[in-house]
Amino acid sequence: MSSAWQIDWDDIDLEKELAHGSFGSVWLGNLNSKWEVAVKRVYDTKAKKFADDAEIRFLLKARHPRLVLFLGCGFEKDNGNLFIVLEFCEKGALNDVLWQRKDSSSQSQLMNPDKDVVSWSTRLQIMCDVAEAMSYLHLIHNSIHRDLKSPNILLVERKERIRAKVADFGLTKIL
Repeated sequence: MSSAWQIDWDDIDLEKELAHGSFGSVWLGNLNSKWEVAVKRVYDTKAKKFADDAEIRFLLKARHPRLVLFLGCGFEKDNGNLFIVLEFCEKGALNDVLWQRKDSSSQSQLMNPDKDVVSWSTRLQIMCDVAEAMSYLHLIHNSIHRDLKSPNILLVERKERIRAKVADFGLTKIL
């Protein structure tokens, strides 16, 4: 089954780094020169098979509209490190929106132009989306995220509404 999810490193074109942390970095990329994707590059991979990585084991079992969509994974050619291909969430992370100032040159489209805040309807939609994701994880999937925070809540625009998706399942525990 894991070969169905395998993506060749040559099919990925990296454009720019979006974020980085202690376990790896996330890049904006293109898959097969067609689809805009997020590519999570994992540092110092110990896994030799996809099933060895806890996050991939989780992503193979979990699908929900409020979770970031897993598209596949593979190993980098030059260093053998694992990479994970996920849907690209074009509106960025919730923490970027929350901490952005009104006078910022890159003012978010989510913010009310007359105020330094995100509209209440958008806030409520984001909270409901995150609650829906957590409900799925806890009640249906029987798991715990263990790293829920604003940088792990990504935003997309669907039908002219901002929607939230939970990401980063590296610490998720299946009970």
